[in-house]
Amino acid sequence: MSNKAKNIDWKDYEDLIFTIYKELEPIADVRKNDFILGIKSGTERRIDISVRTRIATHEMVMIIQAKHYK
Repeated sequence: MSNKAKNIDWKDYEDLIFTIYKELEPIADVRKNDFILGIKSGTERRIDISVRTRIATHEMVMIIQAKHYK
């Protein structure tokens, strides 16, 4: 692993993950810093990245917590 890859900060890492999903799923709605309402709690949860799409008649939401641990 190069020094540049080792020195990436969390924001750059989140941006990278966002870009990857945006390119992998061009027809999906890919969002950064999204908020999703908890069904049971009624509390808004901040999601690093969400991917929203439709498969047949089903609405799909995938959430990604982009954590860059040292």
